[in-house]
Amino acid sequence: MLKTFLNQRGLAGMAIGISLLSAAVLTTLPGSEATESYIIQGVSLAHVKTAVEAAGGEITHELGVIRAVGALLTERQRATLTDAGGVHRLYPNRSVIVSAAGGTESIADRFSDVSYANNDGTQRWSSDWVEFNDDGNVDSGRVRIAKGRLRLKKSARGVYRTVDLSGSTSATLSLSYRRKGWDSEAEYVTVALSGDGGATWTEVARLAGPANDSGYQERRIDISDLATAVTQLRFQTSRDLGKHPVYVDNVEIVYQTS
Repeated sequence: MLKTFLNQRGLAGMAIGISLLSAAVLTTLPGSEATESYIIQGVSLAHVKTAVEAAGGEITHELGVIRAVGALLTERQRATLTDAGGVHRLYPNRSVIVSAAGGTESIADRFSDVSYANNDGTQRWSSDWVEFNDDGNVDSGRVRIAKGRLRLKKSARGVYRTVDLSGSTSATLSLSYRRKGWDSEAEYVTVALSGDGGATWTEVARLAGPANDSGYQERRIDISDLATAVTQLRFQTSRDLGKHPVYVDNVEIVYQTS
């Protein structure tokens, strides 16, 4: 009888202990929010660091030359920083995977889908295309993707996109373009690259008028000197470009790794 009573008391105590342990685990280990790595760029390195810390993000590294930091952010923290004053750009930090054996890699956009996030090469872009001075929509406005190509028209607007070329020994940009009804050399689109995440730009090509191309033209450009971890590619219309567009297609960067 006494043994049975002790066994019952022991089982009851064990059950209570398990219940208390379960409650303690639920209290001390709440579900944590998932984080993703981002690059955050702004008016100054100090300002960006303060903004990220105020939002609760975890800074992983600093990129002083482009006034930016890398940080782990939750979706809530990302939304907070997107609206923060003094923060210019925020994009996912998607590193390019480089084969240990080296070889030839490519990053490309064929504009086959109406999306600024197309990835058509052996490696991925670091960010999506970002519009400036337009409506920010991929399927409307003066800058947009239409009929499987990037279309740009009207003055002083365009798109840019970021790519990680830090593992490359050489890099070549190629693209196809078609100009429609351009009457003067003042109508043009510049092709520019930045090796410091958009702080400074180098014009590497100018697609200029007068021209009315019956088919697509091809351009290949050596961009090895601008190949960095935060290389950006930009297409920008001239101030005198009017209603007649240029169509850009088959944007590709082919690079060699050691």
